[in-house]
Amino acid sequence: MKQNISKIIIGVLIVLVLIFGYFAFYKNRQTGELVNQNNDDYQIPVGDTKDDADVSEQNYLGNREDLLSFSIASGSKVSGKITVSGSIKGGYFFEGNLPITILDANKNQTSYGPGHGDATTDWMTAGAVSFKIDFDFSKIPNGYYFIKITQDDPSGGEGGRPIRFVLIPIIVENNQTSTVQTQKIIRDKYSFEAPKDWIVSTPINYKGCLWDGISNDTSDGHRMAGEIGIYPKSCFDISKSNGIKENTIKDGYYILAYYDKETGTTDAEIAETKLAYKKVVETFSLNNSTTYTYRNHGFTMELPVGSVPQETQSETGPAISISLIPSRAFISYKTNASYYEQFALPYFKYINDQKIGEHTFKVYSYDEHIIYWFRQGNVGYEFTGDINLLKTFKFVGWN
Repeated sequence: MKQNISKIIIGVLIVLVLIFGYFAFYKNRQTGELVNQNNDDYQIPVGDTKDDADVSEQNYLGNREDLLSFSIASGSKVSGKITVSGSIKGGYFFEGNLPITILDANKNQTSYGPGHGDATTDWMTAGAVSFKIDFDFSKIPNGYYFIKITQDDPSGGEGGRPIRFVLIPIIVENNQTSTVQTQKIIRDKYSFEAPKDWIVSTPINYKGCLWDGISNDTSDGHRMAGEIGIYPKSCFDISKSNGIKENTIKDGYYILAYYDKETGTTDAEIAETKLAYKKVVETFSLNNSTTYTYRNHGFTMELPVGSVPQETQSETGPAISISLIPSRAFISYKTNASYYEQFALPYFKYINDQKIGEHTFKVYSYDEHIIYWFRQGNVGYEFTGDINLLKTFKFVGWN
């Protein structure tokens, strides 16, 4: 009898232990899931394809309960310029500003901005506050990022309270070739397209080797903001060039990209340089034609490839002098033709009128020089040099 009672007690104890263990395990599992969802150490998995990082399965991170609505869903693909709206609990704003930053996949802060959003309803409330944010994702490299919404603390943390924040995982997916507006650059032996807002350098003849390049217009002379160089492979020693990040050999030329965070290149400038480099490489080609069409100041002219017009403001009267190097020809664009005809032409000797190309010019001589004058309305053009160039002159206006 005692033996049976002992068996019953042991059986009951085993059942109680199993029941307790089950509930302990289930509760820990629930707690573990909740901690994982709010874990600020969560990392977006990075792989070779977008399928390797399914951020859309993750909720907002951080103090996610503070974010009441947001027009970008967690894990959404974004591109270009967009305006985002949402609402968040009060206490995040100061003077109507809501701090906004972009973090990379490892939650490191980037320089992409936008810096802040703006309250669109009364921000001095503990209740919901609506806001809008203008994003420009067009210059951000494709990949995985977080939008970080941070509580604005004017005390700089002196109040001692923890700063609240929310993280929204996103995927930037731009059609990056369409974000660069370019201009065509024509040299003696080749041509390429460069971003319109970049600085196009005049080629430098260094010990018989012609060095060419473009640089980001955000450069301030004290740091590298992104540069692209073009050098003949036959004479350029690439082993002595420091800081190369990308290297392509095309049609006998090195096309090199330079950018470096250690020398001050920002994330945005690196992204711009990569896009510019891709465009230069894609469009670089050797020239087959010997001339190109120059257009400016209301006229066009066919100039030899490699002829780079240089402009200077004239010291005598309202005019711009255009030197057509290396053709040794000059055009002076007169912005006030009446002034020129009143105060300059009387000192020249009139010869005759000549039809040259599509226009009739008045021909003068002065100090052994032949001068061709053409007037259209109250602007005019004074030309000296190779008459074969003048034969290609066309007044086209400014439309």
